[in-house]
Amino acid sequence: MLSTLAYQLCGRERRDLEPLFSAVHRYVVVQYEPDLTIFFDVPPEVALERTASRGEKLTRFESRDSTFHERVRQGFLDYLPPPPRGVVIDASRSREAVHTDVLASVTALVGK
Repeated sequence: MLSTLAYQLCGRERRDLEPLFSAVHRYVVVQYEPDLTIFFDVPPEVALERTASRGEKLTRFESRDSTFHERVRQGFLDYLPPPPRGVVIDASRSREAVHTDVLASVTALVGK
């Protein structure tokens, strides 16, 4: 649901649909809320550089301009559940640092 909100409402600038998404969420999705949502935050320009470096064909979302990607990023941040259910991890760092943060987040949840 979080991805749908970020891409459809924010990325495509369709916040007018927010009441519809909220209603669906309230009546259908809320019973399946995850215990933990991790958002791997990375500036759009870094994400696009990483995507380009793979040499793969871009998806329709990946080929959008940087303002679209910044709106999507902000959408994830806006709709992410508050801590401790929602965790933001700076994914512009090394894989090892990101891995350490993910393990810490999961361990904190499981350790309760």
